[in-house]
Amino acid sequence: MLKRLKYSIAEKIKQHPYTMSVVWNRLPRLSFLLPHDRSYLGIPHIATENDGLFLDIGANNGISAAGFRKLNKCYKILSLEANALHQQALESLKKRLTDFDYRILAVGRAAGNLTLITPVYKGRAVHTHTSSSRDYLATSLGRDFTNDVVASMNYIENQVPVTSVDKLALQPDIVKIDVEGFDYDVLLGMQETISRCRPYCLVEFTPDHMQDCLRFFEKYNYYLYVYETVSNAFRRFDQVEETRTWKHEHLQVNIYCVPAERANKLPKTK
Repeated sequence: MLKRLKYSIAEKIKQHPYTMSVVWNRLPRLSFLLPHDRSYLGIPHIATENDGLFLDIGANNGISAAGFRKLNKCYKILSLEANALHQQALESLKKRLTDFDYRILAVGRAAGNLTLITPVYKGRAVHTHTSSSRDYLATSLGRDFTNDVVASMNYIENQVPVTSVDKLALQPDIVKIDVEGFDYDVLLGMQETISRCRPYCLVEFTPDHMQDCLRFFEKYNYYLYVYETVSNAFRRFDQVEETRTWKHEHLQVNIYCVPAERANKLPKTK
């Protein structure tokens, strides 16, 4: 009951950019409100190794790392964040979380540069929607806010250097990717890591921006699932159904991308 109420309130808050920005900046410190994403409640089913690594790509202010640590006390956490404006928040989090570290860098398919675009509403940056893609930004803003709010936004741009996950030579057991439309480029830059480590991956679902990612996971023999909080179990991903959910809810859905050889370990819905 309390969980449903929490996420219902979160859905309402998300529709107001100024309020959302204020609340979002405080969430990593408010443990009782974590995890911020209800689909994260499925993580205890996959984070079972005592010495695993949770790779948090698109860390923002550390909210995913803080939510993961609440659910799992054993894994090491490494957060990667392209936007240097979040360094202070991540440094603060590092002082509070055990086995947590971060790097300010962007990851993609290869070395180069990336332009980040951040919407600004009434003088407050809406960092949750920072993206490298104008098309993706139009989709995400149009979903979460009214036309009047979107029309009143300004945008700031900054260039950041890019490397690839493969160049980092990590051994992640779980990878969360939340990079607002840059997901496929991230995946292309971690093919060796995926082949070598076969990690679980959590990818944010956005209709019309997912086909390349879906084909990627099919190529690497991954099965796709969605976690259901009511049953505390997983069901196979259905693109039509999740598109319908995406259109009618404001909270995001994460797809659990599971190596075929690990799929039998998951509890499944009947």
